Amino acid sequence: MHEFELGVWKATLVHLIRIIFEVGDDCIQEFNKRFRLMPTFGRGTIRRFSNNVSDLTKLAARDFEDILQCIIPVMEGLLPEPFNSMILDLLFELATWHAFGKLHMHTETTLFHFDNSTTRLGNDIRKFADECCPAFKTYDLPRETAARARRQGSKIARVSTTSINIPKPTPGGRKQRSFNLVMYKLHALGDYVHTIRLFGTTDNYSMQVGELEHRRVKRFYSRTNKIAFACGIAQHQRHEWQLHVIQEKHAHFKDDAEEPLPKCMPEVHYQISQSRKNYCNIAAFLLTHKNDFALKNFLPRLKAHILGRLLGNETADGEEQEFTQIQHCNLIIIRNRLYHHKVLHVNYTTYDVRRDQDSLNPCTHADVVVLSHESEENPHPYWYARIIAIFHLDIRFNGPEVDDHSVKHMDVLLVRWFARDRNFKSGWAARHLPRISFYPQDDLANAFGFIDPNDIIRAVHLIPAYHFGCTKDLLPPSIARHTSENDEDWEWYYVNMFVDRCREWELPVKGIDGYERFEVWRIFIYFSKGLAPRFVSGMGT
Repeated sequence: MHEFELGVWKATLVHLIRIIFEVGDDCIQEFNKRFRLMPTFGRGTIRRFSNNVSDLTKLAARDFEDILQCIIPVMEGLLPEPFNSMILDLLFELATWHAFGKLHMHTETTLFHFDNSTTRLGNDIRKFADECCPAFKTYDLPRETAARARRQGSKIARVSTTSINIPKPTPGGRKQRSFNLVMYKLHALGDYVHTIRLFGTTDNYSMQVGELEHRRVKRFYSRTNKIAFACGIAQHQRHEWQLHVIQEKHAHFKDDAEEPLPKCMPEVHYQISQSRKNYCNIAAFLLTHKNDFALKNFLPRLKAHILGRLLGNETADGEEQEFTQIQHCNLIIIRNRLYHHKVLHVNYTTYDVRRDQDSLNPCTHADVVVLSHESEENPHPYWYARIIAIFHLDIRFNGPEVDDHSVKHMDVLLVRWFARDRNFKSGWAARHLPRISFYPQDDLANAFGFIDPNDIIRAVHLIPAYHFGCTKDLLPPSIARHTSENDEDWEWYYVNMFVDRCREWELPVKGIDGYERFEVWRIFIYFSKGLAPRFVSGMGT
């Protein structure tokens, strides 16, 4: 995939940055600012971007991959129409093709759509080169101009030491550049489907693993004296291992506030600490935040959620039924305490039938996805929420509806729900990411709620729609936000479908915009029935 990430995509990105430079009006500063505000995702899946992404310095293939997966909301609105829509369509198709190319498991259906994506990508690139690029007179980037000046200076210095006739330096102004379609790496994209059928998925012959290890060695090299660097690298590597051993020996001295979770069986869907050190009295907690909109009717809604789980009285649309006052009184929260936790681990099975885990916490990675219960025609398959608090409580129900009146342990998540923009077409047919927003404060029934951790499918990467800005109208100051957010919410968020391969293929499961269900997910059904579908895996067909 280096042919794509360090070839086709890098060339396209460089020319997009040239266009942004020529547009002016602080567009390049806004471009870098949006990447600086990009939220992270997973355990290293999407990391913090540098302060100056447009400089494109010290980037490896995985860094260009991260930029591709997150660039669509960043580019939105930076260029005038019709070029804005044209570039967004091109970026969506580039991300789609890249997702197909990096799949670890293929079926005949995915290869068919991969082939169609290649055709669409070729059409979009030619449209970009024929209609968009000629509209902007683009020149070298500042780093390209500086690099050319350095090369000329080095050439003159070398010639001056060996020759009396010193060549005159060429003019050092900016050089006009155009988008180049004549490169092998672009024309090789059409061979990927045939190659996968012959040799298996691209992860079998990818150089990314070796490249990541090479970066580690280069980091050690920068700490040496650059002379006996082999010995210096070995010493640094040995010191790193010794520090690792010391850390393992003193692991039990870690701060208890970190709340480390032990390893669990993969069959367990989620894991929350059983610690009871961090707790609060419900009455005191509600009194402290009595004016907080997120905690309005907190206790009745919490009891309604627990009763719905105990008695199994959830409606078809996923909302809890109303319970009588007697049932509320029969539900007793032991010692009236909520036990707070910082981390939630969610185990899930990836599209290529492997185990994986998401680590969620209300501070940094708090966005989750659950199955929707919409009854409308062609519904969106998922609902999205942001975790505000993770806690457990001990309860006992003394009502006649159940026979067991013993104390039960119950894990609960307080969440803030997102609403989907129903007027915005999204998916592969529309070539747009799904767009969502927080519910407004006047819709209390939908704005906040409680969910069972078992209902979480996995974490989701939400990118702010930077083009639409922030607002304070959705919610007054509340514990639902962090102090760094300055009591503001982004107007809209985009669901990043391309953040990893699982997110890429979860969305078509129920058919967005009529897009057919991919055969990848039928593999689970086949395996559960003991059948074996025909698919292209790491070992070929």
